[in-house]
Amino acid sequence: MTSKEAFTTEEWEELKMSTTLMVGFVASADGTIDDQERKAGIKETVEDAALYKEPLVREVLLSQASDFAASGTAALDRVKQFMDSHKGLEGTLRA
Repeated sequence: MTSKEAFTTEEWEELKMSTTLMVGFVASADGTIDDQERKAGIKETVEDAALYKEPLVREVLLSQASDFAASGTAALDRVKQFMDSHKGLEGTLRA
């Protein structure tokens, strides 16, 4: 079983960022990302984190949920900022 201790701090932060990426990619599936989509993705991550059976997934999501809870709207801003700075990536992934 893998846990946080198996990763460097940088690797752990990248794993947590992957949840932000997924929220952003799902929200941008229709070509735009609005606040309602960002909020829904973050809400699902935060509220459903403990429900995942895979221990590593649960640990990553709970850690991300803790970050979201501590930062409030800053989490929404982080999703928007990241996706805005990577707009070309979405097109690349679809190609």
